[in-house]
Amino acid sequence: MAPPLALTLAVAMGVMGGGGASASPAAAAEQKLCFAAPVPDNLQLGSRRAAAGQERIRKHIQKALLLFHERHPTAAIEINVTRHPYSFLGDAKDGSGFLRSGGQWTWHDGLVDYTGGSEAQARAYEASLSELGQRAGIRFRYDQKTNWQPVDSQRIWLWSAKQGKAEEYIDRLNHRHFELGESASDRKTVLAACADVGIDKEEAKAFLETDELVETVWKSYGDTIHKYGIHSIPLFVFNVPAIGAVGGPFRKDSCSREDERTRCQREPWVVNGSMDANRFLQIFEEILRLQMKSRE
Repeated sequence: MAPPLALTLAVAMGVMGGGGASASPAAAAEQKLCFAAPVPDNLQLGSRRAAAGQERIRKHIQKALLLFHERHPTAAIEINVTRHPYSFLGDAKDGSGFLRSGGQWTWHDGLVDYTGGSEAQARAYEASLSELGQRAGIRFRYDQKTNWQPVDSQRIWLWSAKQGKAEEYIDRLNHRHFELGESASDRKTVLAACADVGIDKEEAKAFLETDELVETVWKSYGDTIHKYGIHSIPLFVFNVPAIGAVGGPFRKDSCSREDERTRCQREPWVVNGSMDANRFLQIFEEILRLQMKSRE
């Protein structure tokens, strides 16, 4: 068998992981995921996604990787996942938009508000999302509280990345939030998700009692909208330095520098919105084709 062809995809994803208001994994934290053929059955690629669609997108990328390795059994993929917290409200801290005081504001309430007070439109949106979720084996709920930005859940994500637990943690957090109705804005949910993946709850609780990474998360909430101009999610940017495909919203500054321009020869692959497995498979195969061509 021929030696595996290593593909390096530096994937920067702006995503949403905590209820109708907010965000997802932490700012500029990277976790490396290496997949060689065959891909393990328990693959945990937590590619985050817009609102509840995030879990569905993870499964689409997971399926795309499986299909890729079926077609190209001698190829290996190394994915460096960098996540950025995102909120549709940016760094707003008042009671606007999806956020409400009182502790009873739910995701459904937020959707009603988002659709201009139309209960019918909110229900239609939920029905559409539920249908998409069912295709990926996910049952979404809409009664979880979303009365505050889930900053703590994003802080823990960044902190857990240092332990190599970030992707597992966010998978469990999303399951609890979107399928069990346990709000990601609730510290109790965050700590339960930590325990699910073997993160010491007392250590996590002690970390949350500090102010560490609080400003980092809030800054990302503001920057993703005001600095990088990202107004819809999920957003995936596939950078592949080996073939000069470098750029996207998070690398505009670096590509403008003279010493970096030689690395930015080709636009990266940008996927904005919910896609299916075939779209991600096309990207992986295009990267493979270009990298093989560069070795000729």
